[in-house]
Amino acid sequence: MDVSLIDPVTVSTLFLIWAAYLAYRLRRDRAPMARSIFLKLLGSIVLELGLSASSYFLLVSWWMETLEIMCLHYSLLLLYLASDQLVNNKPYSPLTRHRLFPLMFTSISIGATLGALCGCHLEAFLVDPAFQPTPVYVASYLCNYGLQLCFVVFTLRLYWQSLDQHAALTYLVRRLMCTLSFFIATCSLLAIESNLLLFLLGEKNFRLPLSQIVAIGETLVVWLLVASFTIPQEVMERAVQPVEHSLAWRQWLQHDLLYSLHEKIIQVVPCVHLAYHDMQDVRILIEISDARQIIWSHVPSTHPITVKEEARYLLRLLQQNIIITAPGDHQPFATRQGNVMKHNLAVAKRLKRYVRQGHIRSVSSSDTSPSVP
Repeated sequence: MDVSLIDPVTVSTLFLIWAAYLAYRLRRDRAPMARSIFLKLLGSIVLELGLSASSYFLLVSWWMETLEIMCLHYSLLLLYLASDQLVNNKPYSPLTRHRLFPLMFTSISIGATLGALCGCHLEAFLVDPAFQPTPVYVASYLCNYGLQLCFVVFTLRLYWQSLDQHAALTYLVRRLMCTLSFFIATCSLLAIESNLLLFLLGEKNFRLPLSQIVAIGETLVVWLLVASFTIPQEVMERAVQPVEHSLAWRQWLQHDLLYSLHEKIIQVVPCVHLAYHDMQDVRILIEISDARQIIWSHVPSTHPITVKEEARYLLRLLQQNIIITAPGDHQPFATRQGNVMKHNLAVAKRLKRYVRQGHIRSVSSSDTSPSVP
């Protein structure tokens, strides 16, 4: 993230808060892997602070521009490596042993060399409406912001793939904040690249609006990223409590629907039911699946089972008090929905509706007689 596009005071304040939090965690946590992650993040923050501080200096020299670009890229590289280690639970490994280190080092060196040759700040095109880019500046601009985009996309990919790895809602929210942060950073960098390309193609009306959008986007990126790491766990738990209650209520409703479907379907195929004092959801799903196979083995069919079709057929079997005791001669089809859980819940909802409408009466064991439809 090119923090030189954002207000230096805002950037410095946010990064100092983040650095203080990481220093506190570094002092508390003695695990080698955790300390390695915190040190990488602290190194990234120090480099970003150096990049932010450089925006105070108006003097442009080749060594200053080279230093800025090196800070920019190596801060993102450290952030990517820390995220990779954090998300994938990897042990500590020196930077020089990373399989992509030669490629990364070469790319950063090329970008820094182009930045030194162009003789002006990398963000000059975005902050100075009167600036006219030279061919060397265009090459430096596209190369350095393109390399920055690569680091951000790689980090975004890490967080996106880790979203299903956390059962705790608080950790999922933190991962979502990081994912959103890097997604906005990706969009901002694409806008940065597009801005210059459109200018070179003669579309100069987009220069100012895209530059303003980029500054807003980069500000949001920093706020979200710092907040995702520094919000206390107690505050996060209180914030997600309503969502947890909602998810618990939704899970209870699904549990109730599955039990309802299970109760109805074993009235038709009681042979699949094994008596347990405490029926688990997994056992219920197994018995529902086994009963479905037996029921539809008696029905010649040429297409997958639909929700409406199965609910109506179960309704007819229950109304006629039919009990199936053995499999039939036909090969049953799979459900039309690939997700069997969703299919079961949809069938259960339809059967509940039939019960409310009075289509299904209570069936006792003395009222039923073994038969095959």
